[in-house]
Amino acid sequence: SGAVVKTIGDAVMATFMNPLDALKTAVEMLNDISDLNQNLSDALILKIGIHRGPSIVVSLNKHLDYFGQTVNIAARVQGLAGANEIYMSSDARNFPGVEGLLNHLEVSTEDVSLRGVHKRLEVSKIVV
Repeated sequence: SGAVVKTIGDAVMATFMNPLDALKTAVEMLNDISDLNQNLSDALILKIGIHRGPSIVVSLNKHLDYFGQTVNIAARVQGLAGANEIYMSSDARNFPGVEGLLNHLEVSTEDVSLRGVHKRLEVSKIVV
């Protein structure tokens, strides 16, 4: 239930109906990239961020685009991720069903300060 919104350089912005679908997709992507890297001399890496909240949606040149603080926070959360890691905000992690999927993964939690965000944010680092 996700869709690519746009690409920005080597980054991809996607939207999902809910954080559980975003997390399932992120885990699947990391598993697939791991399989692909077994046949490559230069490994590809993914750095994934997941956040949940309201945004402004506009139609631009017949394409939807998303704006607002939720989008800014999502980008900052993604910026925390290292190679083949998923970072997820507590807003996304608290969505029903997410915790059950995380039970099978390596997860650590921390409070971080993000540029442009006035309060500290709890995020989870997820390693597949």
